[in-house]
Amino acid sequence: MDLDGQLVHKWALAAQPGNYAQLLPNGNLIVAMKTKEGPTHLAAKGGWMMELDWYGKIVWEYKDHPQHHDFRRRSNGNTIYLTWKLLHKIADTRVRAGRGDTEGNEGIWGDYIREVNAVGETVWEWH
Repeated sequence: MDLDGQLVHKWALAAQPGNYAQLLPNGNLIVAMKTKEGPTHLAAKGGWMMELDWYGKIVWEYKDHPQHHDFRRRSNGNTIYLTWKLLHKIADTRVRAGRGDTEGNEGIWGDYIREVNAVGETVWEWH
């Protein structure tokens, strides 16, 4: 949309968007879309990140089914994002409170951060 609220352009996506999409400085769109794999009962879902040029051509795509919430394209071309990780069962006995029945039967899910390069190789993770 332009500054007057008029539609300027739109992209047709291959799946339902996750939380959001954003325009990159080059005018391309980067978006996370929902996949059916990975945890689906948690508060947010993505899993399929994709960069589309102005004409809808796929420039880059990467799947990590537990990906959720935030993601950013770094100035070096890498993409950094949040992903879910099923924690060791011992966490069930150590974590107090929370919201009952939000984790599912598998156990407690936690976050970690992953950075991948343009060909999908993990270059950095923080657990």
